[in-house]
Amino acid sequence: MNYENPELLERLAAEYVLGTLHGAARRRFEGLMLASPNVRAAVIEWENRLSGLASALPDQQPSERIWQDIERRVFPEKDRTTYFWRGRAILAGALILALVTLFVFAPQTVEREVAFVSEGNATPLWVVSVNFDTGELYTRAVSAKALDLDRVYQLWMLPQEGAPRSLGIMPVDGRTQTQRFSPALLDLLKTATGLAVSIEPPGGSPIPTPSGPVVYQAELIEI
Repeated sequence: MNYENPELLERLAAEYVLGTLHGAARRRFEGLMLASPNVRAAVIEWENRLSGLASALPDQQPSERIWQDIERRVFPEKDRTTYFWRGRAILAGALILALVTLFVFAPQTVEREVAFVSEGNATPLWVVSVNFDTGELYTRAVSAKALDLDRVYQLWMLPQEGAPRSLGIMPVDGRTQTQRFSPALLDLLKTATGLAVSIEPPGGSPIPTPSGPVVYQAELIEI
């Protein structure tokens, strides 16, 4: 496997920082971080990208169980990697805060996916979390601002087959939104290739698919 491939490296770094890279794959990636400046840079970039979430969202007090779960995800082999993380304690702390935010705001279930909608490598515009147990999709505008009065942002699911499916109008200016979807739509979302955001007239697209330009896309990541 070519770990220096930019697309593969970006995906693995994101999974590592989010804590979704497990077992032997995580241990191999930690070894790569020690040996490769490019791998370390990719991880630091994702840590910086997520650290903005901690300051963008209001403070919440997580339970002790959540802290323990996050610590296990971030430091699965604490003794072996202590020297690596000690020099980056501030970044690790910011990462924990970002993950706490995700765990607190997203319902505490096993089946959950999250997406960070951003422009390039900037702070995320929105954080989207879907809870498959409750059927709820939670969206928070982190840095997304309102458009002109005659335009809105609309969220779309990109299924493996067929046309995009609307997931509703997106919040802006720090607002949050929770929606509940049918089991049929959730089944499609479980296998979707990602999400997209288009610019539409007030009330959303007048047709079943985007009528305006698609300006952002994001991958759903299981957590």
